[in-house]
Amino acid sequence: IQDTDNLVTLMYAKAYVEDENICITKQDYKALYQHAKSIQKYFNWDHIFVLTPANPNFVDDGSRYMAQSSLAERKKNMKKLERLITDFKYNKEKITYLTGGEFEKNFNIVKDYILGLS
Repeated sequence: IQDTDNLVTLMYAKAYVEDENICITKQDYKALYQHAKSIQKYFNWDHIFVLTPANPNFVDDGSRYMAQSSLAERKKNMKKLERLITDFKYNKEKITYLTGGEFEKNFNIVKDYILGLS
């Protein structure tokens, strides 16, 4: 079980390139993209659960960059992630998009998947 992989990092890096308040250049992104591509061969996920943006309010826990926290911004980032999933040729049959933003419902979907493996 892993919380975040290289594609999520790339998604945020791409968003930060477009943000004048963050000092990540297009060249930085290209280098990070190439590195992510080179290590991709080491990843073989059994299944991927993607939390989609749903709730209009994003909790400021003091560790998040809040300038891109609106629902519209999060949906833009989701489109970036979906393009990366395609670019990196992830097996889309192994991906479940969790929608609705309901923690307990999403938790149970993942838990049931894991318990079904045993």
